[in-house]
Amino acid sequence: MNLTGQQPYQKGQKRRRQLTEDERLDKEYRAWARLQPSCISGQFSEWKNGVGMCIAAHVRDSENSGTSYKPLFSAVSLTDAEHRFQHQHGEAACLNEFSMSVGAYTEFRAREWFKEQAAKSLAKWKKLRGFA
Repeated sequence: MNLTGQQPYQKGQKRRRQLTEDERLDKEYRAWARLQPSCISGQFSEWKNGVGMCIAAHVRDSENSGTSYKPLFSAVSLTDAEHRFQHQHGEAACLNEFSMSVGAYTEFRAREWFKEQAAKSLAKWKKLRGFA
């Protein structure tokens, strides 16, 4: 008996949950963010077929955090090295290591800087898409 209302599927095949409109737009936003230069250094991680690529790194804070929770529309572009350093040492150490303002960032100020960059990036994407 099928209580889910979904079509039966072949053995070994997974049912895929339909993305909500926000999830679909967030996926597009992250794809766009990967094509932007790093918000810290202005560099790209790598070049594929002549196109600069970065990592779309999620910005989290106490309002939207949790194990493996990645808030929608909160990604910034970072190079692979910056992203790895940020995961290993934290936001302040990452900014102090890769930006021109060496030693100027505390953890609180660094978190605020990353949230500000995420908001700027989202506003730029929305403007390009004609949302705002």
